[in-house]
Amino acid sequence: MALGKAEMDQWFSFLGYGAIDAAVWFVGIEPGGDPSQRGTDQTLSLKPVGDDQVRWDPCPEPVPASQRLSLAWRRPLEIMAKLNGAPAGADLRVNWDQRWSHVMAANMAPLPRIRETDRHMGLDRQAYRDQVRTQRGPLFARLFNDRQALPQLRVMVFHGLGAWRHYQFGHQFSVEPEASWPSIPGAPAFKTVCDMGRRRVIVGPSLTRASRVSCDALTEQLRVWSRQDDDWRTTI
Repeated sequence: MALGKAEMDQWFSFLGYGAIDAAVWFVGIEPGGDPSQRGTDQTLSLKPVGDDQVRWDPCPEPVPASQRLSLAWRRPLEIMAKLNGAPAGADLRVNWDQRWSHVMAANMAPLPRIRETDRHMGLDRQAYRDQVRTQRGPLFARLFNDRQALPQLRVMVFHGLGAWRHYQFGHQFSVEPEASWPSIPGAPAFKTVCDMGRRRVIVGPSLTRASRVSCDALTEQLRVWSRQDDDWRTTI
């Protein structure tokens, strides 16, 4: 499946699903699924965010009760629900639209693929890697640093340490060497790589593979920061 420049630009401008004004962004590795059955929604127009023109879907289609909710979506929704005091095991399909109005689920790399061994829509691996490095990394860094365009943003959680390294996102965020990253209490695999006071970056394993204990510890750290800042917009 060859992509033209216009189609490639559409994919690279798409952030993900949820609210652009969310306090917490969960940035995964890449979308999953069969690329032949997916496409960027043509109804989603480009919108200015600071100096960038980006697109996002405010709310994905509800997942039927007969289908499992993917961990890539379930874990961020669970974490935000727990921040709101919801009991464990709460039905995430209830208040679906409202849940997505308080979280952003984005991806470092924009193109989907079924298996990690697959090429991204037939693209040369090195060319695609370089394009992610030169376009997506700087994009997320600009959004993180733009306090005027995104004044409510408090935390970006990059879950996918291998992808963070592979696409050299650390270079864009100018973070310290990995050896100096402090761990989240109770979740040693999750590190606070940047803390600018009321705006932080966390890097860790994919939430699809992280343990329940680690996710609970990550939730607790977010709760500590939300109480410390006292201005997060998370109530559902």
